[in-house]
Amino acid sequence: NTRGLIFLQANKLDIAKWIFAEKVLRIDPNSVEALTNLGVVWIRLDDLPSAVALLKRAIKLDPSNIAARMNLGSIFIDYLNYNGAQEHYEYVLQAQPNNVEAVIGLATSQLAKSDFKAGVDGYLRAYKLDPRRHELLLRTAKLYEDKFSKDEEGMKVAIGYYEQYATAAQLPPAH
Repeated sequence: NTRGLIFLQANKLDIAKWIFAEKVLRIDPNSVEALTNLGVVWIRLDDLPSAVALLKRAIKLDPSNIAARMNLGSIFIDYLNYNGAQEHYEYVLQAQPNNVEAVIGLATSQLAKSDFKAGVDGYLRAYKLDPRRHELLLRTAKLYEDKFSKDEEGMKVAIGYYEQYATAAQLPPAH
């Protein structure tokens, strides 16, 4: 499995795939780590159906598999399965309440399901957890601008987030 990870990190995906599938999983077909890693290989090879099958199998064997749940949540968002994504991100957040990527994933799925408040609150929570992620302020500003373009108070909120973003991102002042 370690050799497979080395090739995965080096982006030598065919070799990593072969090691995980032919070496590790032939010896231990229920290796959760190998199933998860092979799922990542399939993601990088853009074979998402194969990735989903492997990640689901890994989660079935080990429901606490954070890596598999995070990857599956991301795939589900890409394929508009927001309920599925939300389920995985919520599970991760029960185990790791300060997992910034899970907070962002959950917020994204909530926004996609038209839960504006929960989504915005999630982005702001993620920003508080990791203030280097100032792009979350920009996303929040754009969300407010799109939703409240004809509402003066809503636009003031959007402008406030744009200003916070400019400060956090250390943008030069506009002339």
